[in-house]
Amino acid sequence: MANQLVGYPLCATIAKGRIMHMDASAARAAPGVAAVVTTLELEPLDRAESNIAHLFGGATIEHYHQAIAVVVAETLEQARGAAALIEVRYEKRRASSTLKPLGNACRTSASHKLMWAT
Repeated sequence: MANQLVGYPLCATIAKGRIMHMDASAARAAPGVAAVVTTLELEPLDRAESNIAHLFGGATIEHYHQAIAVVVAETLEQARGAAALIEVRYEKRRASSTLKPLGNACRTSASHKLMWAT
């Protein structure tokens, strides 16, 4: 469609830690790129009732593949290519996980049929 832009996320490559440095200058200069927004440019968003991790904002990484930037460009290919140009350095922290059932800590939203941990 004419005058339509496409967004492509850049996601964390670690499961837990902190972003120590992010350089998006090459992405911002890439052909077709209209905007780049990084998580470091925003305050952390509050956790929604249905989320167990923050979605965007701040330097803290709480889960693998967490969105840390979004590139907006004229085409998907341009946005994806520019996202690959963003340089990120992390401070890794020990991640933990479990396969134990959540039991009573799980709730279901009747209106949305969603399940989440509390």
